[in-house]
Amino acid sequence: MSMTGRSLLLAGIGIAALATVPARAQDAERSETVTADDGVIVVTAQRRAEAINDIGLAIQAFSGDTLENLRVTSTEDLQAVVPSLNVSRGYQGIPIYTLRGIGFNTINLSATSTVGTYQDEVALAYPFMNSGPVYDLERVEVLKGPQGTLYGRNTTGGLVNFITAKPKFGEFSGGATVEGGSQQTLNSEVFLNLPLGDAVAARFAWRTEDSWQGWQHSISRDEKLGEVHRYGGRLTLAAEPTDGMRIEIGANVWVNKSDTLAGQAVGFTPNTDPANGTIFSLFNAPGLPQYVADNAGRWDSNSADWAPRSVRGADIGIGPGIDGPLKEDSDFVGLRGLIQFDLADDLSFISLTGYNRVKRNAKYDWSGAPYEILIQHAEGRIESISQELRFQGATGPAEWVIGGYYASDTLTDTNQTLLGQNANVGAIRALILQLGLLNTPFNSPGYTALDVAQSFRTYRDQAAFDTETWSLFASADWQLTETLKLTTGIRYTKDRQEYEGCSRSIGDSMLPNVNLFNRAFFFQVYGVFTPPITANQCNTFDVDTGTFGAVTSTLKEDNVAWRGALT
Repeated sequence: MSMTGRSLLLAGIGIAALATVPARAQDAERSETVTADDGVIVVTAQRRAEAINDIGLAIQAFSGDTLENLRVTSTEDLQAVVPSLNVSRGYQGIPIYTLRGIGFNTINLSATSTVGTYQDEVALAYPFMNSGPVYDLERVEVLKGPQGTLYGRNTTGGLVNFITAKPKFGEFSGGATVEGGSQQTLNSEVFLNLPLGDAVAARFAWRTEDSWQGWQHSISRDEKLGEVHRYGGRLTLAAEPTDGMRIEIGANVWVNKSDTLAGQAVGFTPNTDPANGTIFSLFNAPGLPQYVADNAGRWDSNSADWAPRSVRGADIGIGPGIDGPLKEDSDFVGLRGLIQFDLADDLSFISLTGYNRVKRNAKYDWSGAPYEILIQHAEGRIESISQELRFQGATGPAEWVIGGYYASDTLTDTNQTLLGQNANVGAIRALILQLGLLNTPFNSPGYTALDVAQSFRTYRDQAAFDTETWSLFASADWQLTETLKLTTGIRYTKDRQEYEGCSRSIGDSMLPNVNLFNRAFFFQVYGVFTPPITANQCNTFDVDTGTFGAVTSTLKEDNVAWRGALT
């Protein structure tokens, strides 16, 4: 059921009618001023208004109305309308973008993507930043192939530009959409354009997505996952205080409190498969092989399984559990400031400042079975500040852009992993006892068999990054003849990344297995009698120093990229 009311439809930019036609282009500045003749899509892909077929780049463009009609309300939905674009979720819920087969499959919050995403020319450099709802857009442009000579952050696979609807001067308008559906679903979307003077206007929009009835059923008991609770809001102010000057200030937020989804146990890894008769397969949780065999043909698209909260949430001996519901509690704040000065008819100066902050807090169960095999509590935070300065204009037969870009990012990415009934954990516990390590010099702390049986239930991975990016870029279109245009571009980038991280014990949980088994193994392989770790200490082993501790590194890179095209 859908009910829609609008008091003045969005004043478009002339691309709604043919916005799904494949074409060529990039992103937009002040896109609300763009106009087009009938049948011609106009974009501002190269930082100026151009007919989409006149640009020597592979692109598809979609108007906001088209996206609304196609029910595109998230980045994942774009793959249904953009050939060669694939958007999926890695385990731990990180979005993975693949364009023309180029992508980077990672579970890490801190990893950038080979396919970049932008909102109003501000880079959302980390895919998780773009996990909120999609709404109130003027258009989306999807560029295929390497990008960078017009943008500060380079991407090898392509980029997706989300161009939001901007305030319109002298116009009061608004609209609202309410949708209801199965699984107790209720979505709403609202926009409001407010004139605040002759040359000042504000636009406010939000979207809510709620589904109170989970669709993913536990195959072993009466529990469900799949509730959706996502909310997004945006406020944009625009002003033209004098001729030739424009100011835009925008704030964008989203909140996600949806359930995370679970897996389906369809088989074993080769090392733990009972059919292979390996030592590790002897330590599968009692009943797990029969559970997998019994349910091999019962899985469907609405079923999964996970460990009961009463099991995973309990503290067992020296190993704390992961309590609380399996859900997200993540949020994002993005700020944008733009100042444009038209210094002459064919010369403009633009300053674009961006600030993005995302926080992540989510709990997942990847076991696919009601056992404590792989459960994680992921937490992280990213802050990214960027500044771009550029001049653009026209000289003789050339239209050009030249600019510089700087970005500074700080990141923390951590997760607690729970695997008390994992076969690999059980095998390590047994080996400690079978090898008699309790009666060796490695047991100076005096661990007991009970300590060993409770060890290795949980640990934490922790990483911190400081990243800086500098770049200079220039691009020009040379009109050689009436029907022939040469596009040239060059970009220099310098990146620096500092990293510190390790795996570490949570309390005493990792101490018996690391101090007994790991130290004995390293002594056998490297001949080093490593000092034992203590509570909450890193257990990452440094071969060079023969000690446990944090891993640190500094990566510095620079690159010159160029581009040429005849159109």
